[in-house]
Amino acid sequence: MEHHLLIVRKIGRIAATLAVIVGSLLGLSTAAHAASNGQQIMVIDNTYRGVSAWVSGTNQNGNSAATCMPISGFENPLNGWYWKGTVYVTVYDGSGCRGLYNSSQRDVPTYDSTDYWVVPVSNDNAFGNQQIVFYDNQHIANSFSITGYNQGGAYVTGCWNTPGFKTIASGWWWKGRVTVSTYPQTGCNGGATGQFWNVGSQDGTYFGVDD
Repeated sequence: MEHHLLIVRKIGRIAATLAVIVGSLLGLSTAAHAASNGQQIMVIDNTYRGVSAWVSGTNQNGNSAATCMPISGFENPLNGWYWKGTVYVTVYDGSGCRGLYNSSQRDVPTYDSTDYWVVPVSNDNAFGNQQIVFYDNQHIANSFSITGYNQGGAYVTGCWNTPGFKTIASGWWWKGRVTVSTYPQTGCNGGATGQFWNVGSQDGTYFGVDD
C-alpha cells in the first residue's frame, strides 16, 4: 500500500510540473496577440498590379524586421507578422519584390481593437472610375465625405456614415483628385480632417482610403 501511495504522489508531482510548463507556454503564445502588442497589417493595392510586397519596420518585440510576401488583388492581409510604429510597404509588379513599385507608410499602434491595420498603396496616375472604400484605422470617424469629380465630370460631394471598420461608398464613382474628410459625428457633422487622394487605376474597381 505504501509503495502504491508513493507512485501516486510521484504521478501527482509530475502532473503538477507539466501543468506549470504548459501554463508557461500558453502565456508565451499569447504575449504577441494582435490587439495588445503590435498589429497585423492589410495591404490595400490600389494599383491592381501588385504581385509581391516588401514590408519593413519594427515588430512586436521592438526589433527591426522585414519580409517579402506575395499579394494578389485589392485586399491583402499579411498574416503572422506583427508590427508597431512606422511601417513601410512597397508593392511590386513582379514576384520576389522585383519590378516596378509604389510605396506607402503608416504608423501602427501597439494596441488596437481590430484584426488588421490598413496600409493603402497607390500609384500617381489619376484615371478610371472607381468606388471608394473607407477604412477607419483610428476608430474616431463616425462619418466621412468625398468631394471631387464623378464619372460624368461633375464636381460633387457625398456623405456616408461609418457603422464599422470598413465602409463602401456604394453607387458613387470618382476619378482624379478627390478630398476625403472624416467627422467625429454622423451626417458629416463636427470638426473635419481631410486629405487628398488621386483616384484611378483600373476602371470599375474599388479604391481604398484610410484615416
